Amino acid sequence: MSLNSSIYVSYSGMSANQTGLTVVSENMTNVDTVGYSRRQVNTSGIYSQSTYKSRNIGSGVEIQEIKRVSDQFLRESYRETSPEMGYWDTQNRYLYEVESSYGNIYGETIQTTGDDFFNSWEELSKDPTDQAARGLVYEEGVSFCDSVNDIEGQISSIEKSCINELYDTVDTINSISSEIASINGQISKYPDGQVPLELIDYRENLLDDLSLLVDCDRIYKSDGTVDVISNNGILVSHDKSKDLQVLARPPKGMPEVVWENGNQYDNDGGSLGALTDLLNTETSPSFEETKNLLNDAVLSIVNEINNIHSSGLALDGSTGIDYFIPINPDEPMGIGNLQVNPILEDTNKIAASSTDDLGNGDLAYDMSELQNSKIIKYDDEMVTVDDFFAYYNEFLGSQTKHAEFKVSNQKDMRIQIENQINSVSSVSLDDEMANMVVYQQAYNANLNVMNIVDELIGDIIQKMG
Repeated sequence: MSLNSSIYVSYSGMSANQTGLTVVSENMTNVDTVGYSRRQVNTSGIYSQSTYKSRNIGSGVEIQEIKRVSDQFLRESYRETSPEMGYWDTQNRYLYEVESSYGNIYGETIQTTGDDFFNSWEELSKDPTDQAARGLVYEEGVSFCDSVNDIEGQISSIEKSCINELYDTVDTINSISSEIASINGQISKYPDGQVPLELIDYRENLLDDLSLLVDCDRIYKSDGTVDVISNNGILVSHDKSKDLQVLARPPKGMPEVVWENGNQYDNDGGSLGALTDLLNTETSPSFEETKNLLNDAVLSIVNEINNIHSSGLALDGSTGIDYFIPINPDEPMGIGNLQVNPILEDTNKIAASSTDDLGNGDLAYDMSELQNSKIIKYDDEMVTVDDFFAYYNEFLGSQTKHAEFKVSNQKDMRIQIENQINSVSSVSLDDEMANMVVYQQAYNANLNVMNIVDELIGDIIQKMG
């Protein structure tokens, strides 16, 4: 090997190790960067054909590639758990909000106002002419209506938040899909092996985010691009993406997700699937189911009270008056649209007797006994007022517990896979420090060789002069 060749050998070694030091520095800089896959330098020897016995002689080293260290199988396994994780996590958040809004119902609101309302009728039955007892019956009725209407308001508020999140989620899906398509277009323009690794990292992180929002498959192409296929359509194809839209459907105007061409979007996983299920009037659990169960129970109570009250006699001799009426007469009476009949502000019109006897409180007593009567249908059985609220509280709690259980299982599974991914792709400062020492020493060794060759060439030139 000539001295000139020796200089090139040492120079190529210095260059390769300098690249190695640069990659180590980049890895260490991004040790805390979420979604960053560590880089690794792969080198190979350069060999030239020798005329002496046809042997190959080492002529230096070259960089084969700087690659992302990643296990695509583990990454895909992680994404396979994402749609279910996104679905149950979203369900759990909203079901917990609904349960929390009812937490005070059983302890402080519906149950207590209901108890106070029925107890006020019991007090009135003792002396139907007592004006204080009559006033209490009216006030406790107002409190009961307020608590019922407040519950409907809380559920409706949570439902509106869900609708807003549905719109935001669709916008996010469209944005991610568009970005993936744009990155695909950029990647396809680079020669093989020269795609910036930052682009690939960014796209892979976008695919991770998208898999939490919708149930989809990813198809990697030979040109480095990736297509994203959903249940009944293509979200991303090469450098093109298709948008989703949200439309309000009659009769209740609940939102529905469709493709940009108007066809219904078929998706049952991810956060989007959870949001559409919660807003679907025909699925369980849903906001509609939650409100309907409570509304049916309240109407059972209201109808029984109105039937009894309208059949009785008031102090002023009036009869045929409903105790409860709708706030808006053009809308069905129920939770959110319930009030004590304003006529009864004149408490002498409150019916407490079934006869002309002013001291007869039998009708007021019948009112109080409704609390212990099986007047509410729940789960194909007739139950008492107290039993219904106990069962209803249990119903809401069981839905939340089920969602929490699903989330916990998915988290445990994902943590295991994530730990495996991190063991392959994450940056270890200890390993990088060790690599830095190796590259630095190799660089110095090549520098020493170059210096020695330089001195030899200098000596030869001097002696020839």
